[in-house]
Amino acid sequence: MNKIKQKTILLVEDEVIIAMLEIKQLKREGYKVIHTTTGEKAVIIACCEDECIDLILMDIDLGSGMDGTDAAMEILKQKNIPVLFVSSHIEKDIVSKTENITSYGYVVKNSSFTVLDASIKMAFKLFDAKQKLQNQIDEINDLYNNAPCGYHSISPEGIVISINDTELKWLGYSRNEILGKKISEFMTADGLKVYQEILPAFKETGFINNLELSYLRKDGTVLSVLFTGNAIFDDNGNYLMSRSTITDNTERLQADYILRKSRHELEVHRIELEMQNEELRLVRDLSEAAADKYSTLYELSPVGYFTLDRDGTIVELNLSGASLLGKERSVLTGTNFKFFVPEANRSDFSMFIDRIFANESGISCDLTMENSNGDPLFVHIKGLISGDEQRCFIIAFDITKLKMAYEKIKTLESLKIKNNEIL
Repeated sequence: MNKIKQKTILLVEDEVIIAMLEIKQLKREGYKVIHTTTGEKAVIIACCEDECIDLILMDIDLGSGMDGTDAAMEILKQKNIPVLFVSSHIEKDIVSKTENITSYGYVVKNSSFTVLDASIKMAFKLFDAKQKLQNQIDEINDLYNNAPCGYHSISPEGIVISINDTELKWLGYSRNEILGKKISEFMTADGLKVYQEILPAFKETGFINNLELSYLRKDGTVLSVLFTGNAIFDDNGNYLMSRSTITDNTERLQADYILRKSRHELEVHRIELEMQNEELRLVRDLSEAAADKYSTLYELSPVGYFTLDRDGTIVELNLSGASLLGKERSVLTGTNFKFFVPEANRSDFSMFIDRIFANESGISCDLTMENSNGDPLFVHIKGLISGDEQRCFIIAFDITKLKMAYEKIKTLESLKIKNNEIL
């Protein structure tokens, strides 16, 4: 049976008799107690690396020196420790002052120990909950910043208000060099012209998908991208901001050039694919929580996102990924990604995963897969290793329709050549 770690409480109380009683009661409940009578000593003890303080019980009036509120503020500048104020003050301004310092509670002196103990336990629970939330936010931030595509948000005035590390790396700028600047400053002349032409319609419809734009890197070279954006409106329909993704289009420029010159049949397939992508992106979570802001971009992406471990097991995936493979997300989690790759192609997939975990950059490949119904899928996948190097992020583009359309074009061209030979 695992032994539960004993919690250590720093009791800051200048009245010795009260302190002795509280120490006795706290020890009876299984806590380790360290006692001091001044705010200055409390700061030294709490911030000392040799002491692991789990919670501070802080009196406010501590004699002629530093009072409890100042001591708490100084401690919280250096350490993340829950502080529970215990004082005889009941004035509204005093209580409000403590609430601005920390949110772990305020207990009036002479309350029963039952009340104090319950407040301590509640403070521990609140602290644990905040830590878990912060860990989730850190993980989402890592996913946002290290995604295989660029993310940025633009104000109504065209000012860049947020941008992820991937896009910064592509452009060659630091975050401080871009934030607060107009996005137009980083576009080529042709890219700016296209952007300005589409912007009014974008603000009206709230959506744009796979728009070809070109940005100017810091070194003067051109970055060609596919731009997808969502507009955010308030309850009155006023345009607030845009959230956009960009994918590096450099490697596929020649293929896209051929597609743009294709006949009407290929154009129909392209439009159908855009309509399908638009339907997948219409569902958005407008939660005000900070973590949901990045989760929305992840969940409603028109492409499949997968997080795999080193064995290729699916650790996490978005809704588009589940739709691509044809199963519920809860069923797919824990399933090895290679099960959706035919035996003949698994060596290619294994080599792709090995290259990612070898920390090679710009890893991508075209892969033939099968969904849960056994239907063939043609996907273009890109990969990036995670910060801890124990996982990798995979982005999967469904190019099945484009592949089929391309094959039809080849057939038509072949027939055309044969007809010319006959004529």
